[in-house]
Formats: sequence, C-alpha cells, structure tokens
Amino acid sequence: MSTAPHDGAVTPRAAELVWLVAGFVVTALDLSRRAREWPLHRESLAGMPVDEALRLSAAADRSWTRLGAVTSFWMREPLGPGPAEAWRLDRSWRGDRTLGPGDVLRSLASSARSSRRPDLCRALAALEQGRPARAVRMMGEGPAADDPACAQALRRVRDALLDVAAERGTRSLPATGELRRALAVLLPPLVPPAPPVPAGRPAAGPAPDAAVPVPPAYAPGPVDEAARPLVVCRTDERVGGLPRLSASQLESYGECPGKWLALRRLSLGRVDATFDGAAVGSLVHRVLERVHRRLYEEACAAAGVDPDERPLTPVRGSAVAPDTLGRALELLDEELAGDLGDQVRTYRRAAQQSVVPHSAEELARLSAVADELAGFLSWEAAHGDGLQPRWFEAAFGRECPQVLGGASFVGTVDRIDVAPDGLARIVDYKHRSAAEEYCTASGPVAAPAPRHAQAYLYALMVDGVDPRLRPGSALYEGTVAPWEPAGAGTAEGLGSTVMLPFVNDMQPDAFSAVLHTVADDVAASVGSILAGRLAPAPVDARACAFCPAPGCPRRRSPEGAPVDDAALSPEFQVSAAATFLSQPGDTARGLAPLLVGPLFSLSAGDLLLLATGCDPQTGRLSHRRLDRGVLAGEAGLAAPPSSRLAHALAVLGGAVSAAATMPLDAAVRTLVEGSGWPGRLAASHAPGDAATLARLTAALSRLSCSEVRARRAL
Repeated sequence: MSTAPHDGAVTPRAAELVWLVAGFVVTALDLSRRAREWPLHRESLAGMPVDEALRLSAAADRSWTRLGAVTSFWMREPLGPGPAEAWRLDRSWRGDRTLGPGDVLRSLASSARSSRRPDLCRALAALEQGRPARAVRMMGEGPAADDPACAQALRRVRDALLDVAAERGTRSLPATGELRRALAVLLPPLVPPAPPVPAGRPAAGPAPDAAVPVPPAYAPGPVDEAARPLVVCRTDERVGGLPRLSASQLESYGECPGKWLALRRLSLGRVDATFDGAAVGSLVHRVLERVHRRLYEEACAAAGVDPDERPLTPVRGSAVAPDTLGRALELLDEELAGDLGDQVRTYRRAAQQSVVPHSAEELARLSAVADELAGFLSWEAAHGDGLQPRWFEAAFGRECPQVLGGASFVGTVDRIDVAPDGLARIVDYKHRSAAEEYCTASGPVAAPAPRHAQAYLYALMVDGVDPRLRPGSALYEGTVAPWEPAGAGTAEGLGSTVMLPFVNDMQPDAFSAVLHTVADDVAASVGSILAGRLAPAPVDARACAFCPAPGCPRRRSPEGAPVDDAALSPEFQVSAAATFLSQPGDTARGLAPLLVGPLFSLSAGDLLLLATGCDPQTGRLSHRRLDRGVLAGEAGLAAPPSSRLAHALAVLGGAVSAAATMPLDAAVRTLVEGSGWPGRLAASHAPGDAATLARLTAALSRLSCSEVRARRAL
C-alpha cells in the first residue's frame, strides 16, 4: 500500500485533528451501513406485534452507540458547530432507548442545517452515499478552510481515503474494521501525551478569597441566611407567595436533608434513559391507573352513570372483585401491551420509553412485571370490599391551594377508594413489598416516620380532590408478592384490609390524632427546609440508596457501615472534569463532584445560586438545572457570587471554551490547573498532600494516554 502524499510537516495540533476527522468519517460510514440493516425501523415496527418488537429490541446489536468520535468532532470548532450543539445531540441520543443508527445520522443532518453549516450537510450526504473522500472535501469548504491546521488535517485524511480506494482498484471502501486498520498505517502519528502538571503552578482566573478555608470534604449545609430565599423558589402567589412543595419532597427530606438538596433542589442526575427500578415503577403506575380507570368507566357505562360525577354510592363492577377479575386481567394485558408498544414504536422523550429492553435480562424483567401485576390484581379481587375506586392519579393543589405547615402543597394520589359516606382510602402504590418498610408501629396513636408520611399527607388533603371526601385510611400497596399493604386507618376506612398484619386498625379519634401528628411533622420539616438546614443526616443506610450527593461523609452501606466515597479522590475529580466537558447535563457524575470537591469546594449557598434562574423582566426566581447556571456564567445569577463561586465560574467557562478548540485531555488539564488545586497541594505541608498531587498528576497523564488510544482506535 502506498502512503498518502505529505503537504509539509504535520504539527501536533494537525495530527490530532487528522485522527478526529478520520474517527468521525469512519463512524459515520459505519452508522450508514448499519442503518440499512437495522431491524427496528419505525416503518417496520408499525404493524409488528409488541412481543416481536420487544424481542428484536432486546436482541439488537447496539455496539455502534459508542458515539464519542461523533460528538468529539461536532464539538470541535471550526470543524463542527461547537460544544453547545454537540452536548444537545449527545443528550438526546443518550436519552433515547429507541435510538437507531439512522436516527443519529438524521439528527446530525438536522443539526448541520440549524447551525447553518451547508458544508456539513453536503459531507453527511456524501457519507450516506458511501463517498468519504468527497465528504472530507466538503468539510473543507466551510469554516475549517480558514484554519491552516484543519485544512491540512482534512487533506491528509482525504488523501489517505483515496489511497485506500486506489489500493483496492475501486471507489468502494472495505468494511469498517479493515478501513480502520488501513487508515492507521497512512495517517501521521499522534504526539505523546502532554507533560504532567507542573508543581505549584498558579491558578488561572480570579482567585477565591484566601481567608476562606478550603473544606476537606463535602459539607454543603447549612445554608447561610443570605441564601435562604433561594432554598425554595417555587411559590404560590394565591396564598401570599408561600413556598410550593410536594409530599414526595418531604419524604426525601425526612430521609436526609442532604438528599433533598441533591435530588429535589439541585436535581442532580444523569442524561441516560436507564432501565431501572424507577422506570419500571412508573410503568406500573401508568398501567394500574388505566386498568382501574377503564374498569370503572365500563361499569359506569353499563349502569348509565356519568363517570365524571364520581358517585360515592357503589357502582356494580367498578372495582376489582372475583366477578370482575377476568376483565381486569384482560385490561392489564391490553394496557401493558399498549404502553410497551407505544414506547418501542412511538415515543422519543426519555421518560416515555425508559423500559424499552436492550438485553435478554431486561426483557425478562418486563415479563416478570406482567406476572407481578396479574398477581396484584388477583390479590385485590380476593380482598374486595365495599370501598370502590373513584379517583386515579388524582391531582390536588393546582386549582385550589392546599396549605399546611407554612407551605402550599401539590401532589398526585395514585388511587382513592370511597365508601358511600365519603370516607376515603388513600392508596399509594410501591413496586416492591411495602409491608415491612411502610408499616407503622402498633399502638392506638402510632404515627409514621416523616420519610413514610406521603400517603398520610394525601389523606390530610383529600378534600382538595373533592370536598365530599374525608380521610379514612392511608395505605401503601406493594405491587409485588406478597402484595400485603401497610398503613393505618379506621376500620371503616380500611375495609377488608383491616385484619392484615401490617395494617394498624385505629379508632377514629386515634387516626385523627395520627394525622395531626403528621401535620406537625410537616410543619417542622417545612420550617427546617426554609431555614436552610440541608446538611447530610441520613436516618439509616436505606436513605443513602440512590442518593446522588457526591462525596457525602455520612454515606452508609446497606449494612450500615460508613462508605469511603471516592468522589473527592484525585482520580474521580479528573474523571468528573472529563464528564463535565463531554456532557454538562450529567451532573451527578460530572459537575456536582467538581463543585463540591477539592477543586472548588462551593457552599450550599453557592450551589443554590447556580440552581436558581432569575427572569430579567420580572425578577421572579425559578429553579433551573445546575449545568445551565454554570454555562450562563455570572451574568445569569440572581445575586452577586461569592469569590469562590466567581472563581469556579471563570475556570469552568475557560475550560468550556478550551474544549471547543483542543482535545478533551488538554481541556481537562486547563480546568484542573485553573482551579488552583495542584498549586495548593504543592505548597502544602499537610500529611498526604504530596501523595495526592502525585495521584492527580498520574490521573491526568492516564487521561491523556486514553485519549490518544481512543483516537488511534478511530
């Protein structure tokens, strides 16, 4: 095989760009080939049975979804549109479990059009036609033509592609793997990784106040007085601007104030649409709502009753019972198949197709859900009573304010069963066994722990759903075996569940006392939230499960032992910096560990300020994602930043700018050096800091080496 002609010495930057362009071209060619063979085209799915569509989805080869070469190219200016557009695409791809290779190519073409990049539009068209050399030439007709290194890189890649074609004696190119190997021989070598961080290098950007000590570990709370108005920005102007909260928020706060801050206020999370317990639980809620609603509506139609009137008197056949179980199971099959069919065929948003299976294990999990729900309906039929379902996913607090404990509450009740006298049984589904976790202590006035008070809070506000209703019981119904509910209420309000082992049967005045205790607990929690008491304080190890707070010193293992959280380690901080620059929306693994870790050590007040938007016209405050606050910079803040926050914004903004023009490892190095952490470690005489600096240097070097390996692998 011949070698591509040279057009002068290749600079390190041009060599890096050569591999960036080649990686994009090879990946796009591979996507185009796979798109023609993809078994899950929307056209073919339209008439396909749901079971077959799910089976194909579970068996499909998704090795092509490693799209780092595409996003890296799209991020790099002037070759691509830049970081903001690359992040937007990456977020949409990672949030789409129905994504196919053709979808990626179509979204790239749409992005090129909206970015007014006709050069990229023509390049993508050429790649779909299998003409990569022409595609690279098209790339050179845009902004990249004015950048000597980009122009040189494009020529080198085009010449190499032409050489491969000439060697084959045809314009067609070999399969992806052979093409990668052929290009690896022809393309110029990459430069070695950048040298380690110089010891004691000064921080870039405005330095934080030296008098402010750097905390040794994550400690974001409590909130200082100046930042307390930012703790809850959502307010209800109908009741004097009281803070607006939800029952689920209070449950999170009852588990751990730090978890409430991370999960509910800062909304730390990931951008991937993940098949997990929360996604399965949402599916279960939707399906059960529709099954019970349809059963009720069919019964109303047979009885000549308007279902919107919600009659308190019995309507024959409106509840799951022995004589309606067969129909309920038919509805279950229909609704489950309909929901899953819509997910795999129709929906594009992450929340709407989060249980599309990508493996045999996930497919088996869906099959288990069907069996679990069939068992749950059978259990309900065996425990039928005089209370009948009338409200399904019933919202309160949106039209008529519901005020309790100094806050206005909104929420949605999974199901409300009623007796003829208006006594209401609140049903809150839990897609796990609810019995042991949610049962209250036995006794005449036993109240639930604040972390398990959601159903009781719903009972307190049931008249907000309909003024005819009054609380009779609050139940958590587990939708997996053994399907036994847990909760408390009066004998009349509990119905047939009164004799079950995890249900606390009370006299009416005792249940009323329990609800009063819950109301007092709500008021105490609201007061603590508004006072900014947000320091981590998990009530037990279970509270730490699924908590996204990084580096928390109070984290516990399932066995209750302290957990050495790695989020504050040098290795994790380097990884978090790379995650932030690759996808800022992945706040749980990227931005949050950077902000609270040793690079910037921001306070809870700083975090709240970043997560608060301000309308420039009205001055009205609102919650926003943490990454949006960082990317907006100081101009988007609702109040002047602290010196530490101003420093962090300057460094992070500089790193984002660097990511548009240099390799990821170099941009990460810019971020880490700019934070001043290496300099602080070098100047410190504290035990262990020299070793930490050595680990930080090694982590940066490993990142550089891995980036080079990734480029060489195209």
